[in-house]
Amino acid sequence: QTLFALNSEFIQDRAAALAALAGRSGAADDARLLRWLYQRVLSREPDPAEQELALGYVRPAAGSSTPAAWRRLAHALLAANEFVFVD
Repeated sequence: QTLFALNSEFIQDRAAALAALAGRSGAADDARLLRWLYQRVLSREPDPAEQELALGYVRPAAGSSTPAAWRRLAHALLAANEFVFVD
């Protein structure tokens, strides 16, 4: 199932749509955008370690995030076990 989520064109398209929606969410900064994305996908806030890791991912050495980085992060969240499986 994880390989399907990582390789599926459908999931890739959903991640792109989710990242575009996040960009229009009105979040003022990357931290708020990240919290919005986690709420939307996982129905929870990121913990501090997740937030640090994710913000480090979307902000490359240049220090600013890009739409492509948010799309890849959305794709990773959609492929996460926490999203795929319901407890």
